Amino acid sequence: MDFLSNVERASALGGGFLAVVAAMMILTLVLRRVHVVARMRLRVAILFQLSGVAGILLSAALLSADFDPASFIFGIVRDVSDVLLAVSIVTILGVILFDFVLEPLRMRPPPILTDLILAAAYVAGTILVLGHIGRDLSSVLTTSAIATAAIGFSLQDTLKSVMGGMSMQMDRTVRAGDWIRVDSHEGRVTEIRWRQTSIETRDGNTVVIPNSHMASTPVTIVGKHGNAQRKTRHWIHFEIDHGVPTGQVIETVEGALRESPVPGMAPEPEPDCILVDVRNASQTFAARFWLRDLEDDVGPDSVARFRISAALQRIGVGFSFPTQSLLLHPKDESHLERSQAQEHRTKLDALSRVPVFAPLTAEEREALAKKLVYTPFSAGETVTRQGGSAHWLYMIVRGTAVVRVANESGGAERRVALLGPGDFFGEMALLTGAPRSATVVALSEVVTYKLDKDSFLETIQARPSMAEEISRLLAQRRVELDAVREDLNEEGKRQRLTTAQRDLLSRIREFFRLH
Repeated sequence: MDFLSNVERASALGGGFLAVVAAMMILTLVLRRVHVVARMRLRVAILFQLSGVAGILLSAALLSADFDPASFIFGIVRDVSDVLLAVSIVTILGVILFDFVLEPLRMRPPPILTDLILAAAYVAGTILVLGHIGRDLSSVLTTSAIATAAIGFSLQDTLKSVMGGMSMQMDRTVRAGDWIRVDSHEGRVTEIRWRQTSIETRDGNTVVIPNSHMASTPVTIVGKHGNAQRKTRHWIHFEIDHGVPTGQVIETVEGALRESPVPGMAPEPEPDCILVDVRNASQTFAARFWLRDLEDDVGPDSVARFRISAALQRIGVGFSFPTQSLLLHPKDESHLERSQAQEHRTKLDALSRVPVFAPLTAEEREALAKKLVYTPFSAGETVTRQGGSAHWLYMIVRGTAVVRVANESGGAERRVALLGPGDFFGEMALLTGAPRSATVVALSEVVTYKLDKDSFLETIQARPSMAEEISRLLAQRRVELDAVREDLNEEGKRQRLTTAQRDLLSRIREFFRLH
């Protein structure tokens, strides 16, 4: 009898089974080319196929050598080969079912359930093959039950983790991509395996949590995977002295966070500030806002704290100190005097850089410098907004800010200027009450001194003739800009200067009631 006939005899399932195996081997090679994702599972199928074919060829060789087909060794080689080939067929059918049928229909079960179904199919296939070739299954099943009980008793903790992972996968409580918090660990779920769930923290660390612990511990799902509105709320607590009006603090903090949103902050719901506690000598507030970017929460929190602090400083409010604190160091009067003198010189220098204050005498400038208010802004904050009504002038002593102007139709803002130390803005609002003509936004931490109408009122009312000199300087600045834009000649500039000065003088007198 030739070798091919012996190959057909070597399989207890017959030649038809070997023909199916050959077709499956060809199909496996095709799937490896068209479906890259399943290559790992197909590699396992190929390993089963090669092992089974090798066993069939070995059995055929034994038959060609007149080996007794009823011997124990021949039976073992043949039975194992048939089982391996049957398992390889189950693997290929699983790839076709899950990847080419259920996946396009979006009905594919979770990975753990897929593995469980395949494992059950392997067991069923093995039993069918052994039953078809006439093997005694009762002893096999009895031995398997005893082995299973022994393994289950010795691996109780592992089985708890496996069952926990299966329950999470089947009810889809937690999926890869979700942000979760377990105990003190918070991060994004990277994978859920049979025994453990892995999360990647914001610091780049990977935390492996047993599924048994996940099943018995409260799990906070911070953000659901694939949710376009995924966000989480952050709270920033701070304390203010009792003497400060509560409404003023809430209004200031909400204005700082809403007018200049923090990067990564969700626009809806809007940030707010609430009073959460009153005890001892302080009020406890909480600024609340929603973050869209779950990867970074430290950066937005830092920016928000900076803006809250700067906004409160602008209205002269600081955070409260613990009532138990003691100041043990002696008060250095000379150091305080030097600091105040240095700040006064800085204020005088800032006033000297504003051309409209050139008519002031040295005494008037000294008195006005004492009324300037230290006003800081954090990076990204809106200092003034176009169209707003605010009767004060800013003088920059540190930092840079950008000037933006929107057209009358309400289109996008365009950048028109960059301001730095020594620059000023808002003189028309201070002297005439005109609405803001541009929006100014801090590019970095900006420190300014602010002069408002009430502070300048006493100075100009004491010497009303100053209004005429100031109106002349303002008119000259306006006409110089008009001359550049409209290409005015000297006669046109003189006429425009006379008209502009008359108009500005009238507005200044009206604003400060100098009639």
